[in-house]
Amino acid sequence: MMKKVIARPKLIIVLLAILLAVPTIVLAQDDEPDKPITECNPAAQRIVAQFDVTCDDVLEQVNAGYGFGQIMKALYISNSSLSGDDTWQDLLVAQETSGIGWGQYKMALRFEKDGVSAQQLLDWKTSGYGWGQIKKAIAIANVAEDATVDQVLTMMKDDMEWDAIRDALGLPPGKPPWAGNGKFGSNDGPPGLSGAKGQQKGNKQTGPPEWANNDKDTG
Repeated sequence: MMKKVIARPKLIIVLLAILLAVPTIVLAQDDEPDKPITECNPAAQRIVAQFDVTCDDVLEQVNAGYGFGQIMKALYISNSSLSGDDTWQDLLVAQETSGIGWGQYKMALRFEKDGVSAQQLLDWKTSGYGWGQIKKAIAIANVAEDATVDQVLTMMKDDMEWDAIRDALGLPPGKPPWAGNGKFGSNDGPPGLSGAKGQQKGNKQTGPPEWANNDKDTG
């Protein structure tokens, strides 16, 4: 009996020593820097197969901290009307620093049509307007002779209801122009809002990018 009483404290000491050693081992592993990816893995190969980039280009951005999904989205945007003079590498940095989610780029490209550019849509969105407000403002501006979308959005910002906006613009009584015309971007929507599927104009893509339905990023 005496031997068992003596052995228990020794066992407890051993267990405590092991438990105290574990955090030290984990911290040592966390301090090791991640090794750069140097091989053109399958994810990089798929991107190279779809775009005019090299595997070295892709891996450079991966090792800079960007994911393969981010890189693919930036490449799609760089081939759209939203790219301007920016390279896809520029777009990666811009998206990260601006706080504009890839989903907002996707929505802007989805609804670009009939004189309303994706960049203009994105500018309205980043100015604080919702996509629903933008839809309604475009629909109203399409039927009001002297009204611009910006003017209508300002009215909405001032909390004017449809009846007040209609009277201010001299529009006839009746339902608002967006009523019964389907969702924003549907082919049944009012002029300037019908959604077109991805099309190519030269080297520029219009409509939703191919990744539009492959993720749930709406940020």
